[in-house]
Amino acid sequence: MRLYERARAGEEVEVPARPITVHEAVVLGVELPRVRIRFGCSKGTYVRVLISELGEALGCGAHLFGARPHPLGSFTLADALPLAEVKAQAEAGTLRLRGLSEALAHLTLVPIEPELEWRVRAGQKLQLRELASLEGEVGNLPEGSMFRAVASTGALLASGKRSWTAPSAGCADSTNYEDFRISRLTGGIP
Repeated sequence: MRLYERARAGEEVEVPARPITVHEAVVLGVELPRVRIRFGCSKGTYVRVLISELGEALGCGAHLFGARPHPLGSFTLADALPLAEVKAQAEAGTLRLRGLSEALAHLTLVPIEPELEWRVRAGQKLQLRELASLEGEVGNLPEGSMFRAVASTGALLASGKRSWTAPSAGCADSTNYEDFRISRLTGGIP
């Protein structure tokens, strides 16, 4: 059972400590005793706990009254449907689901040449120098940037994250070694 389910059931729940990152905290409005705040947080942040601890630190106590998710990529709250509507549309055959290509459209597109597609599908890392036709665009992606790898047919192959790997000490020609690698490919998406 999830922590929030246990808490809603009236069970006293102790939340394990874990490191989180709060990217932003913006006060949107104050109508005492309520304060509207927009948080940008790392994955795994329990906003209810964050609010409770904020109230404790301020010496006044606080609890979460309501929460709405931020847009994620091309998904917005306006696109959301109540579960009953999803069921009704599914039964009527009118439910429109977004494909992975559309869901990841906000990520930088990295076309993969046909001879490298099998490696992407196998989840292998690619070095930037292997993507010779893309060096400018891919080379300008900041470290840690997510991207979508697309086959020459336009089909989505994978999503990935650009990372840097230093040349190994035994590399004979470290001056020509391309030390940027595209890694964390989640491959095999048909």
